[in-house]
Formats: sequence, structure tokens, C-alpha cells
Amino acid sequence: MAFSIPNSPAAERAEPEQRRRVEKVHARPMTSVSFMGTALRRKRGTGVGNVQTNYAIPRDCKDKLHEVSERMGLSDAQGLELILNHLELEQDGLPTWVDRESLQEALPIAKAS
Repeated sequence: MAFSIPNSPAAERAEPEQRRRVEKVHARPMTSVSFMGTALRRKRGTGVGNVQTNYAIPRDCKDKLHEVSERMGLSDAQGLELILNHLELEQDGLPTWVDRESLQEALPIAKAS
């Protein structure tokens, strides 16, 4: 990539995808391993069949996921996958820490007349 500073004249002339990549790189703290060119990625072939998700979450949650994943030497996706795979669920399929008393009961289905 010929440019590295967002909002520079070269960045403004770049394709939108290149601009997004530069903005993403500069949005992360400079201590990030991925910023230094050694991006944390899955081993080749281990993500076959995976699906992509896109959720809007608070910035502090995203930062926490990134920090935990980076400390484990994993990508954010791999870190999230491990967290979900190690989530303890009760027999009703809900996490152990969920307050079941506060959950709304299912509404009865109206009978066809």
C-alpha cells in the first residue's frame, strides 16, 4: 500500500476498500501484534465451513475480545469461538448466570377457529 495516513491526499485517491483497511489499522493501538504485520490468523484450512457474522456491540466489549484473543495468540474470531465453545449451559440451553425469573414466558399460540 502506497499510503499509511488516513485523510492524506494519497488516501483520498485510493479505492474505498484500501481506505477502510488503512482506517482500521490506524484505529488499533500501536501495541497490537496485527499492526506490526504479523496478523493473528487461523491455520490454513481450519476455517472451512465457517460462516461470517456481523453484530454491533459496544466498543469496550470489542476491545475486551481483541485483548483476550491477542493474549491467547488467536484472531478475534478464534477467541470468540473458544469463548462460545466453553460457555457453560444448563439443561434449558441458557448460560448458568442467566436470571431465569426475569425471562418472559412464551406467549400461548392462538387456536385456529
